[in-house]
Amino acid sequence: MTATKILNDEIKDMKIASLPSRPNAEARYGGYGYSATKMKEAFDALPLFIVKRYNALIDDIHATEGGICESVKTGISDGHTLSDFFDDVMSGALSSYLMLFEKTLAEHVSELYSRIEILEAALYAAKGASE
Repeated sequence: MTATKILNDEIKDMKIASLPSRPNAEARYGGYGYSATKMKEAFDALPLFIVKRYNALIDDIHATEGGICESVKTGISDGHTLSDFFDDVMSGALSSYLMLFEKTLAEHVSELYSRIEILEAALYAAKGASE
């Protein structure tokens, strides 16, 4: 991977605040040597630096076998990746480890399903008794 974080030390000299307030005379005439052209270059330096780092990140993402989702660990279990998480969402396996009030979502759904069956049976029995 070639992409790295952008550190403050790398950009401290690229900050707009480090530039003079306006272009001034060249150094040989007692100024800091910032012509209008040099000011424009200075204004472009930080965005161009960020673009370079961003492009390196995109290259890294595309170079990762299986895509970035295979590289991002979720922490759900050892080796569990973002790709695994998406698979779990699609297959319904997510409900087996997503916790809600000290039970898994799958347990809550199962209990709800059982209660619905009991209610349907009671409604069916009540309907039959009234006929």
